[in-house]
Amino acid sequence: MTDPASSRWRIYEALRAEIKRAGHSPTVRELAALVDLAVSTVHRYLKLLKREGWIDWPAGKARSISTRRLPAVQAFAQQHPLARLDAPPDGAQPKADHACGARKC
Repeated sequence: MTDPASSRWRIYEALRAEIKRAGHSPTVRELAALVDLAVSTVHRYLKLLKREGWIDWPAGKARSISTRRLPAVQAFAQQHPLARLDAPPDGAQPKADHACGARKC
């Protein structure tokens, strides 16, 4: 979906930009005006984006569309959970940060 010329990508990017600008999602009509497409076309693409995991769109709530993490990144994160960044690798003891030999003085 990363083709910038595709309607789906234009809708997603316009939605993301408008949420960032206004702090909430636009209506479907406003989004249609932003991308210069028919309301029915935007509605169809929004359903597709929701089904593919690009957006979250609760039924029956106005201005409730939100963008989600990219599906590929989300799938990768679920398959490869990150290790705690503050934990030393392979159970090694952390090195002292101070001249006195203590982690904290």
